[in-house]
Amino acid sequence: TGEEVFKVPYGKLGFSTVPRPVVREQQVYFCTGFMRSRLLAVDLSGPVSQDGESRIQWAYERQVPTMPSPVLYEDRLFMVSDSGIATWLDLETGEAIWTERLDGKFASSPMLADGKIYLGNQDGDMLVLRPGDEYRLLNTNSLDAEIMASPVAVDGRLFIRTAKSLYCFEEE
Repeated sequence: TGEEVFKVPYGKLGFSTVPRPVVREQQVYFCTGFMRSRLLAVDLSGPVSQDGESRIQWAYERQVPTMPSPVLYEDRLFMVSDSGIATWLDLETGEAIWTERLDGKFASSPMLADGKIYLGNQDGDMLVLRPGDEYRLLNTNSLDAEIMASPVAVDGRLFIRTAKSLYCFEEE
């Protein structure tokens, strides 16, 4: 019907929210946007409270992206800040398992495909990470220009758009 079911106020933080929310079971995880971005875990089940704030399960406030969207993997969440700080979080507690500085600045969202996380930076590098509780960079591939668009995987092919080209990669 389009009727509002509930809303969750999260203070005076954030505007122009760019990252898409991600959902796992009865939880939604979203970044609050520019100014002082926070990552919030919000419970979608249970009774609606008068203020909605009781739905917020936890908040993470360090190096939260304002442009790249987070990625879910099993009971973990991966995100990379605009300035290149990668964070691997426990979904239950909201605590960081690891953080790592990556080269470059990021605007495109990371993508999970074929058991790997792909993320492109504004220097034109496509980084490939192995998801897990230990940071593991598998490869860095340099392309012809900055990467602002998120990569896409379709039918065993990886599409990456830079400012100058559209690439299609597939295994031989």
